[in-house]
Amino acid sequence: MPLYATPEMLEAYTATFGTFLFSADTVLGCVTVTGTYTPPKP
Repeated sequence: MPLYATPEMLEAYTATFGTFLFSADTVLGCVTVTGTYTPPKP
């Protein structure tokens, strides 16, 4: 079952773990442009 990043899910992640290298805009932009989600590499 695919998991789609939603703004609400990313807000919950940020509230739990703090800010990270990506935001709702960068993740959703990556998915929109490439058609697939590739997590950022540390």
